[in-house]
Amino acid sequence: MTARFPRWGLFVVALLVLVADLASKDWAVRNLANARHPMVVTPADGATPAAAFAARGVDAAALQQAQAQGDLIALRKATDLDPQRVLERGEGVELYLLDGTHLPGPRRVRLSPQDDKETLAAAVGREVLVDAEAAAAVVREHAFRAASIAADSGQTWQAAGWDAVALTERQIVVIPEFAHFVFAENFGAAWSFLSTAPAAIRVTIFVLIATVATIALSWWLARGQLPSTWTALALAGVLGGAVGNLIDRVRYGAVIDFIFNFVVVDGDLKGWPVYNVADIGISAGIVAMAIEMFRQKPAEAEAAPTSAPASTGPEA
Repeated sequence: MTARFPRWGLFVVALLVLVADLASKDWAVRNLANARHPMVVTPADGATPAAAFAARGVDAAALQQAQAQGDLIALRKATDLDPQRVLERGEGVELYLLDGTHLPGPRRVRLSPQDDKETLAAAVGREVLVDAEAAAAVVREHAFRAASIAADSGQTWQAAGWDAVALTERQIVVIPEFAHFVFAENFGAAWSFLSTAPAAIRVTIFVLIATVATIALSWWLARGQLPSTWTALALAGVLGGAVGNLIDRVRYGAVIDFIFNFVVVDGDLKGWPVYNVADIGISAGIVAMAIEMFRQKPAEAEAAPTSAPASTGPEA
């Protein structure tokens, strides 16, 4: 195997998968949006939200559709918030946090206290995975409220008195009714396994598992004792994908997904869970190894020596 494909080349393949994965996720964070992760633009002198969004790649037609659907929200800086105020039981607070969160920002959070002593800063920290001190700074410096539920993309910032405008839904159609790019976060594993577990426990478990898998795969590839080039390349793909998702766990506490495949059958949308480039590398590697295993079994059976017939005595 190593004579046909050098061991260092396998790590190059893994690195290419990793780079493609991280670059595509960063693109998704910047260019896609949903209700929890809006796309936010801030003013420039004399500019309109339409011009600011156009610079981010959102054309006028898409912006007008978002405005008509109520997905374009004007924001104003929340200057009256006290991070140490204790939230009342049953109270709800909705904020847009432009920076300072552990999760990909900006973030839209809806807060309600877990107990009678929880402060606003503690509730923010719990929602965006930062400690209380960092959460207090986020509330003081980066918190915004909705100034108008439906913003006018053609109105100037100064005339309206807005500080920012949020687009709360943006996806990109690649192939209509088959492949869209959407923003999604998976806090669990495949099919959202353990997604509702406490953040500290969930992140610790997944980081440990991914770290052990990364070390094991790297050792396996470095040894070079693999049955075929296909198996080696498959493992390299799995390694690159595993490291990509591991980096997401460390950075965000969740994995960023953005590729959505679906079909519409009798008006009913049937789709595969949203995935990313790392998942492609992992899945393709596993499938390639499975195919290689099935190919090897028949070959081994054909190569096995047949048993000699029992002797019946000396020949005449």
